[in-house]
Amino acid sequence: MIYRSVCIAFLLAVGVYHTAKADDWPTYCHDNARSAVTREALDQSLVEIWRHRAAHAPSPAWPAPASNDYWHLHRKLRPVVTYDRAYHAVVSGGMLFFGSSTDDKVYALDATTGVPRWTFFTGGPVRLAPVFAKGRVYAGSDDGNVYCLEAGSGKLIWIFKTTGQTECVPGNGRIISRWPVRAGLVVDAGKVFFGAGLFPKEGTFLFSLDADSGKLLWKRPIRISPQGYMLASPERLYVPTGRTTPTIFARADGTYLGQCRSEGGAYALLIDDILITGPGRGKKQIAVDDAKSGETIAAFNGLRMIVAGQTAYMQSENELSALDRGRYLALARAKNKLEKRKSQLTGQLAKTPKGTPAAERQAKQLRKLRTHIAELIDLQRRCNLWKVKLACPFSLLLAGDMLVAGGENKVVTLQAGDGKTLRTIPVAGKAYGLSVANGRLYVSTDQGVIHCLGREPNGPT
Repeated sequence: MIYRSVCIAFLLAVGVYHTAKADDWPTYCHDNARSAVTREALDQSLVEIWRHRAAHAPSPAWPAPASNDYWHLHRKLRPVVTYDRAYHAVVSGGMLFFGSSTDDKVYALDATTGVPRWTFFTGGPVRLAPVFAKGRVYAGSDDGNVYCLEAGSGKLIWIFKTTGQTECVPGNGRIISRWPVRAGLVVDAGKVFFGAGLFPKEGTFLFSLDADSGKLLWKRPIRISPQGYMLASPERLYVPTGRTTPTIFARADGTYLGQCRSEGGAYALLIDDILITGPGRGKKQIAVDDAKSGETIAAFNGLRMIVAGQTAYMQSENELSALDRGRYLALARAKNKLEKRKSQLTGQLAKTPKGTPAAERQAKQLRKLRTHIAELIDLQRRCNLWKVKLACPFSLLLAGDMLVAGGENKVVTLQAGDGKTLRTIPVAGKAYGLSVANGRLYVSTDQGVIHCLGREPNGPT
């Protein structure tokens, strides 16, 4: 419990690093910290405005694992490499963009009507969402290339080839480059960051490019398999691998800065230099790491978290809850001090001869500490602002004062203030992708469908 207490205290004490306008959703989960939070408000009476159904459903690179790993004593295994189970949408400048893992295209739709505007062919699956920045769209492909396109027309501005070699190999049921781009692009401050390659023994790399020209700024060999959506702070890059722990590099030159100690997983959130990631194959927990010290601060049961203002929202497979951060933080600090004292006394008592006055005194102090700690734990439970049963485990975002949770064949909207359900809206498939822009909610599912939800056309303005 001490680690969980410190975890929440750290999380709620800091803010989120944003890089996007409030009315746009220019990258996966809104910004380079993957906060999934926007000030953009949604109307409570959301209805479907349009629906785009791709010719083919997504073709994920990695299948779901076996249900049990008896060798490592892991049961009811949860898939952890899940970054390409839907066509995640980014929305900016009145247009919606997504990449296809099936027909190898980048798509642009009119965000208001859903009418296709243009498509661009790459040489392999596009497994991760594109990035919109300054009128351009950036996308990486399993063909080993990064593309920069004109957002309005889809015209190619530049292409960067990760290697001079053209060698291709069978990979995940397709013919792909030996160095596919599967670490989602970060575009910030005039630079593009991404990772390429799957197997360190065959060469995996981290790159920085000039966003305007595509010129290589630096290239670093790395010893991980970069897969999933990268995160960025002003000074660091956090590169996920899916199955194992994320790795940290310097933005300036790609210098290796260490690894976190989490269980890995496809989900990650950055709050300053606190990295939240998981759930892994083992304990099915979200891990919270202090990226500077490398210490795992805490771990708790759950799938993902959103931090906004004074509140943290936590999602699990069957529950959604909100926590008062200020009060919880004060209690966590007090409990942390008592836990340290308890640990010291326990060590002293183990060395003190049994039956002596000193042993009795130490045992009495331990009983008082345990009682006080139990009282603090009870008070911490009361910091929960609300808790509701909700089987919507696939995605979560916060838009203004509304939470949106993605489930199977539905999305549910809730009031952030009290967790009251507002609407349950049917969708086609598992809602892995959520985006918000210009008062509309875009839902991407594993069936290759993108739903646009907005205010009733004839409703009140």
